[in-house]
Amino acid sequence: MGKTISKSISIEGDIESVYDSVLKKITVLDYVESSSVWPSKIEFKRGKGGLFAKSLLEVKTTLKVSLEQVSDHINISFEYSFSLPSSFVDKDDNEINKEFMKIKQELSTTDVPSIDFDPTKLSFGVKIIDNTLYGGIPKNSVTVITSPACKEKEIMVSKFVETGLNKDEIVVYVSSNDKILQDKNSIQNQKFYTIICNAKVEVRRTSEVSSKNKIKVGSVEQLNPLSYALQTVLNNISDANDDEKPKRLILDIVSDVLLFNQSLTTRKWLGETITKFNAKNFTVLTTLNPKMHSTEDVQVLLDLFDGQIDLYEKDSETSSKMYMKIKRLKDNKFSDKEITLTKNL
Repeated sequence: MGKTISKSISIEGDIESVYDSVLKKITVLDYVESSSVWPSKIEFKRGKGGLFAKSLLEVKTTLKVSLEQVSDHINISFEYSFSLPSSFVDKDDNEINKEFMKIKQELSTTDVPSIDFDPTKLSFGVKIIDNTLYGGIPKNSVTVITSPACKEKEIMVSKFVETGLNKDEIVVYVSSNDKILQDKNSIQNQKFYTIICNAKVEVRRTSEVSSKNKIKVGSVEQLNPLSYALQTVLNNISDANDDEKPKRLILDIVSDVLLFNQSLTTRKWLGETITKFNAKNFTVLTTLNPKMHSTEDVQVLLDLFDGQIDLYEKDSETSSKMYMKIKRLKDNKFSDKEITLTKNL
């Protein structure tokens, strides 16, 4: 059987920056990255030799590194696995100790830069997503989440709405369903405006919330009623004299609009809607399911957006997982790492 050696250290910093530093420090020791889950796990491989290796550094080795943010420190664990019996590894144990102490010293003495998060960005309220976006999506930008139908996308949209309301921002949500409208606090919030484009969905109102906040449109087959509802909401918000505060518009309806209307008609409607709401200090987040449309129809719309957050599924030997990758973000810095998402973001 092979032998496993475990080590650990704790250093101050941000997990994203420390992750990059760990990757650089270990790859210069002839390790090759074999897999990773940014920013919490990296697996490295080194060596091909067995019993006839001249030194432990030539032995076939797997190094698993795990990072965990605890307050302002990062706990880092190292697990070395060797394809040699323990009796052979024990002879050169000192080599691994020397290597680990070198890594520890360099990480401890390196000035790990912190990521400069822009406080004006609009956050999702989900740490792994906001970290990847370096704080959130830029104010007054137009960002699209391209994603198949999945729970992870629903959670992202729901959190974006919830975070805006928690920050006392005006939030306008447009959808064909009421999946994220189950929270009582959101329903009763005077700054939450909803437009539901589905004749079969009952729009629930409370005594605390004016009917101006809840509008129902029969469908999106005809865009004039939807445009009228959006303009009505804008007028109601302008009457509240909140023009200077950050606001959020979530268009969770674009795929439905594209299904019932031609791509050029959808593009014209979407462009006009974005222009109207941007002029009133709104940051726009939309969703689009590429699997519901042709590649050509999707491409007609994509250049309307400043940023794109792509969610996609990949199969492994045992299961399938959802991943997220930022493709662009209105000339802002962001992480280009592939992020694994879970259903309990």
